Amino acid sequence: MNVDQFTSYDRITDTLMFFTSEITLKFVVNLSRTTKYGDRRFFSFEVIKNSGTRDGVPTRNINRTINMFLTVNIKDDIGNGFVIKPQDCLMLSETIKNKVLPWFQADSPNYAFKYMKNQDVLIVTKYEPVIYTESEIRYLRFEPKVVPVGEQVAYGVSINLNGGVVFDVPVEKIMEFLFYLNSDLYSAACSMINYVKIDPAEVEVFRPAGLASGRYNQDEPPQAQYNTSNINTDGPRRKFSSNAFLDNSNIKSKD
Repeated sequence: MNVDQFTSYDRITDTLMFFTSEITLKFVVNLSRTTKYGDRRFFSFEVIKNSGTRDGVPTRNINRTINMFLTVNIKDDIGNGFVIKPQDCLMLSETIKNKVLPWFQADSPNYAFKYMKNQDVLIVTKYEPVIYTESEIRYLRFEPKVVPVGEQVAYGVSINLNGGVVFDVPVEKIMEFLFYLNSDLYSAACSMINYVKIDPAEVEVFRPAGLASGRYNQDEPPQAQYNTSNINTDGPRRKFSSNAFLDNSNIKSKD
């Protein structure tokens, strides 16, 4: 890969998880930036030092600017996503640990579910919604919910993204989200930057099919499918699926 190819890249993105088939968590590393004068600057540059030489050759410093962030993306509405900067990761993680996870802990005073043994159903009881705010128009709102998982139902969370899109996920997805919030993002960013330098280039290149179309002329990459539809209260009763958060040794699922 020559220098022109290397510096032509603007960013590299990893898809980390699927909340649903339409909503993903991505990790983005910017490879360039625009200065206040409108000039484009690559993330890495070298400085030749006039003050020091080695064997008659001026020495150099390599400087890098690592600009990275997580983002919750909506497939057909990228502009309405939620950006999570490194400084937000710890606060959001602590918010989920201290305010959301207690909903699923049977010994917590904030436990938000009740199993109706005589009716063989799991219901949500009293709770306080949890809101993590980035700005007046950018926020995540969490509420406990019973969600379908295959032929069963399980503990879950309803997430409201910026007051518009609402999607439901099982608690296991929240734990996966926490894993990435607490990951070593700097090391991951360095690994992604190293990938950019590896040949060959021009592999699986997606070019816009039309101006401002937001679509591409190749088939889109396959996405994991996850059922987030609402519980069908008119259909057959689903079995309750337990998990590690609840001590349900005295609860029996319907055979």
